[in-house]
Amino acid sequence: MDYGFHAPTMSWPVVGGLMIEPTESEDKLEIDRFIDAFKQIRAEIAEIENGEVDKEDNVLKNSPHTLNHLVADEWNHSYSR
Repeated sequence: MDYGFHAPTMSWPVVGGLMIEPTESEDKLEIDRFIDAFKQIRAEIAEIENGEVDKEDNVLKNSPHTLNHLVADEWNHSYSR
């Protein structure tokens, strides 16, 4: 949701795997944008794994970030909005 997507249909048919089924109405540009979001999420995971960001206060642990949270006067996180 932090990347502007509504949750797609998902299932876990194999342990450790994730299957995502986009609808027929999604065009290639939207599918590519979705894949790019997954790549960015993987990079965020790597930052945690490599100790580059706090294990408790990070964009993944605190997601999704609601609009109210993003525009609030107070921001108590170690990362930027």
